[in-house]
Amino acid sequence: GNIDADPKFIDPAGGDYRLPLDSPAVGAGSNAAVPDGVTTDLAGNARIISGTVDLGAYESTATVVAFSTQPASSNTAGSPFSVVVEIKDGSGNVVSYDNSTVTVSLATGPTGATLNLTAAAVNGVATFSNVDFTIAGNNYILAANAGGLPVTTTSTFVITPASPASVTIIQQPGDGMAGQSIPVQVEVQDQYGNLADGSSVTLSIASGPSNATLSGTL
Repeated sequence: GNIDADPKFIDPAGGDYRLPLDSPAVGAGSNAAVPDGVTTDLAGNARIISGTVDLGAYESTATVVAFSTQPASSNTAGSPFSVVVEIKDGSGNVVSYDNSTVTVSLATGPTGATLNLTAAAVNGVATFSNVDFTIAGNNYILAANAGGLPVTTTSTFVITPASPASVTIIQQPGDGMAGQSIPVQVEVQDQYGNLADGSSVTLSIASGPSNATLSGTL
């Protein structure tokens, strides 16, 4: 059952042989090899925490990851925001010695939206300050994971369109008779191609007979 890999001890030069979450020694032991009556590790923590004993004198105490800072309920396309993920033990305490890698990805979202960010935790806390989406939608959910711990997710949030940046006539006027209504349809989009609400659109005659006038119903 021995392994030939860096166990990633917290500070072996200083005598700290505790294991971070991403150590290959975590969960690599044999429960059958734990002597009868041994229920704690060298630090007094439970000898088996996550189902399978860890190699070494210490058990990794990390059992969950949690978003301590979630996305706001509404965010603007193209405007980065931050989320913070904490590595915690079974009592809800931040595992301050753990600097494992945490991944934040998109659990659900509109078609075409993607996200896959990684950051090393600092004292058990991983900060992601560059979360950014350009596709507007209502069903965004982020997921975070680290090591073999269960995945955790955020609440649902919305990405709204950015400021209007362009206007396009998507239904061109056809030929018609005097006094006859001719439908015209216009789209207003932000710089990312999302339809942008709240804009006032003015339709006017660009060229035509000198006495031509325009009227219609929005």
